[in-house]
Amino acid sequence: MRIQRANSSGFTLIEVLIAAIILFSSISLIAELFKSATFNSNKAANVAKVYQLAPTALDMIKAQIQAAASSQYPPQIMGSLELGTVTYNYEAKRTSFLPEALVTEEGLNPQNRFALYDVTVLMTYGNTERAFNTKVATW
Repeated sequence: MRIQRANSSGFTLIEVLIAAIILFSSISLIAELFKSATFNSNKAANVAKVYQLAPTALDMIKAQIQAAASSQYPPQIMGSLELGTVTYNYEAKRTSFLPEALVTEEGLNPQNRFALYDVTVLMTYGNTERAFNTKVATW
């Protein structure tokens, strides 16, 4: 006795299961890519915010050094500054100390008035630290 099958145009259970596995695998891959892209985007935005504050911090550090050196011209100046979540620690070392323009009259001793400082700045935000150098002139 022969069993005859009816012509069916549907999918078998195995075909549906394989299609579902492929679909869910691709969805989970796309979700993981989206999660990774979002994480990297947030990280880049935070770093950009930190580096946008750097010029303002440098201007404030220069002003602090110029104020500290306005009367005494110390050989070393140290300080710190906090902007938002970023902390800037700096150390300025005087590298040169020069008088005003040469005096042509005899008997006058020109006094040192212009100082140049090498400044090392340590920028700290979160668990990250960055160091950079700059120079500041005072008079």
